[in-house]
Amino acid sequence: DGSCMEIKRNADWTIDDVQFENCKGYGLYLNSAGATRAYNGDIGGNGATGSVSGMLITGDCAAGGANGNEITIQGFHFKGNYKHDIELDGNNGGSYCSIGHNITGNTFNGSSNTTSNTADAINVSNSAYNVISNNQIYADTTGRAYRYGIAFFSTTLTELSDAVNGNSIQAVTTGTAGILRV
Repeated sequence: DGSCMEIKRNADWTIDDVQFENCKGYGLYLNSAGATRAYNGDIGGNGATGSVSGMLITGDCAAGGANGNEITIQGFHFKGNYKHDIELDGNNGGSYCSIGHNITGNTFNGSSNTTSNTADAINVSNSAYNVISNNQIYADTTGRAYRYGIAFFSTTLTELSDAVNGNSIQAVTTGTAGILRV
């Protein structure tokens, strides 16, 4: 699919000190790669098709029960991706297969490749029990703002919660909140 790196139905990886840049697909695509830990990387300029994000984390329970739970993303720099920087999709195949992630200590520096108010730094869909903390989210030097710093969309997980704290969010479109929960 043109991704820089894809891990699918294979768990417990450690990824360290990498750069995933300028790929047509995702910079990093983790599908049913539970317990993967990624540290100190750079994800930028990915998703040139405009339909994919810098990073996608998901699980595919319909394909044999594999999950994409408890993934750690720490110390990454995100810039210039064509859609969201990180996209968490927790409901793939009718079950909740991508929950309990730790996204901590990352820098999100806007995107010169999107129009303001069209992409989020972190977009969470039907995933819960995530820890999203101590991230820096701000506009890039072209001034293109994120739609939301962190956006949560859930159709069925309203009773579940995430821990969101200590984030510095300065790059959202005027008139919107830094964090959206729907």
